[in-house]
Amino acid sequence: MKNREKLAKQFGISNYSGKADQNVKLLELIKKNGVNKPVQSKPKAKKEYVTLPASAKTWRTYKLNVFPIAKNSDWSLTPSEFGGLTYEILGRPQADVVTIETSKGKRNIYVAKSTGATITKK
Repeated sequence: MKNREKLAKQFGISNYSGKADQNVKLLELIKKNGVNKPVQSKPKAKKEYVTLPASAKTWRTYKLNVFPIAKNSDWSLTPSEFGGLTYEILGRPQADVVTIETSKGKRNIYVAKSTGATITKK
């Protein structure tokens, strides 16, 4: 049983208990891949983050239901006060616009390359 548990773990079968359906699945995976070639787990999707530069005194934010132009901004972030700010990107509703979670809830910000904002994957 210990060897089968080890193989089950190797082939991605979680909570192996030795039941018939698990054994059949394990056997199929072994026949298909061989004992020394376990199924490769899918790499975890990397999250995207936007960093607002420390050189920016303010950065306009927009409610989700408005077009991101200056007259629609009702609140600003202050990256310079924090040496820059980094947020996880929750969505991309438009070109060069991302949705982030702030202390005021979900907000959109404009992040074109010309703004100095950088987007990275982690």
